[in-house]
Amino acid sequence: MPSTLKKVAVVCGVWPPHRSGEAEYALHLSRQLAATGMDVHVLTGANVPGEEHGRISTRPAQRLTVHPIMPGWSWRDWPRVRRFLRAGRFDAVYVVYVGWIYQRKPMITFLPTLAKRVLRGAPVVSVLMSVSGADTASQSLISRVVHRLLRGRGGRAGNYHLGTLASDSDALACLGDDHRERLKKVDFGAAERCQVIPPGPPIHLAKHSRRTHGAGNPGIVAARRHLGASSSNDFLLAYFGLI
Repeated sequence: MPSTLKKVAVVCGVWPPHRSGEAEYALHLSRQLAATGMDVHVLTGANVPGEEHGRISTRPAQRLTVHPIMPGWSWRDWPRVRRFLRAGRFDAVYVVYVGWIYQRKPMITFLPTLAKRVLRGAPVVSVLMSVSGADTASQSLISRVVHRLLRGRGGRAGNYHLGTLASDSDALACLGDDHRERLKKVDFGAAERCQVIPPGPPIHLAKHSRRTHGAGNPGIVAARRHLGASSSNDFLLAYFGLI
């Protein structure tokens, strides 16, 4: 992405406090973009509690605004996306994608093509959290017709499950080599230009200090005692997730 970008949009179907890797990934991506001085606006589902609305700042230099305005991701919700893009006049759009966070609806899979029409060619970056795409077979007849029309007209080539995410995105990223290998079966050319960027740890590591660790924090002392690691010489590692 050019260093001249000043205002960018991040589109993700979920956002904290929703508990998912995709929500955490979108949060960290948005914060890192904002830390560079960009004005970042997140378009997400209308499932964020009221206290999480509006501006989120972890440092004075960061500018991050969340717009939880999407009740759904079907074609009838496209006007909301279009209004968001037009009002924002963004220099670039990032799409965090896996089918289930968009209810497996096909509309968002054509965002690279549609966003460029609204924003007059602004670059679109798609991050494929999985190659699992839209379930178009279970959609309404009107949705399937629109899907087929756009797939034929949209970009260089449309895919039935990924729309034009693979073909019309200016840059592609996936989380691992296995994702890229699966993408080859969908769009070989897109797989060849896809960057593998492994996800970082979703857990924040706190800086060590007497106030937050050891004798300075009664909660941590009690937790270590409960786990049988009360000695200050014991190293305790806690892991939250699936093995």
